[in-house]
Amino acid sequence: MSGVGVAEAAAVLGVQPQAVRKMLREGLLEYEPGLRGIAVVVSSASLARLQAMRARGSGRPWSERTAWAGIDLLSGGSAGWLTPQARYRLRRSVEQQTADEFLWSARRRASVYRYRGDAEAVPLIAAHVIPTAASAVADDARVAAAFGLAGGSGIVDGYVPAGVAQQISAAYALAEDPGGNIVLREVTFTEPLANGTPMPAIALDLADSPTTRERSAGMRYLEGVLAHGRSS
Repeated sequence: MSGVGVAEAAAVLGVQPQAVRKMLREGLLEYEPGLRGIAVVVSSASLARLQAMRARGSGRPWSERTAWAGIDLLSGGSAGWLTPQARYRLRRSVEQQTADEFLWSARRRASVYRYRGDAEAVPLIAAHVIPTAASAVADDARVAAAFGLAGGSGIVDGYVPAGVAQQISAAYALAEDPGGNIVLREVTFTEPLANGTPMPAIALDLADSPTTRERSAGMRYLEGVLAHGRSS
């Protein structure tokens, strides 16, 4: 079995175990894919990536609002909730980033909760979320084509307002499961999602997938739009 426990990850990073659990919720660290049960197992790959980012001095990830501003700018938007000065600084930062760096910077865009639910609950829960990642691919042929992926079934991955994940969990008797088929991404700032999940956000969520093909598709898309921004 690969992966490490919360206590070991905390020791490696020099933080308290509760900080590791917070990093898991925020996506700074990831669960080891395919491992279910009571014990929380941190992905060794995500732990190594976090250490490497720290060693390279990549800085702290953006706040939630700044992360969504970066996503909006990459989508061709204006991030109108920022001041002109903050927007200018962020635009310059985004223009200089690699896909890995953008993925790191935008990690605090949501708090992620993973559950397992039965097949009957999936379409009911899907009606309450703004789809992203595999759900967005399954729902929209244009998204699927943009990432070169085929849509699946039996999963939900989407954004919800803060506090809604627990409500949905209680309503549908979901069980917390790091490898579950229901992923709810809570945000406190919903303005950037008014017209659906922006493509760069879908790419970021795919890039965080435990599935190699989805992860590669997300990173490839980010590399493309970042390169286009640098050349324009």
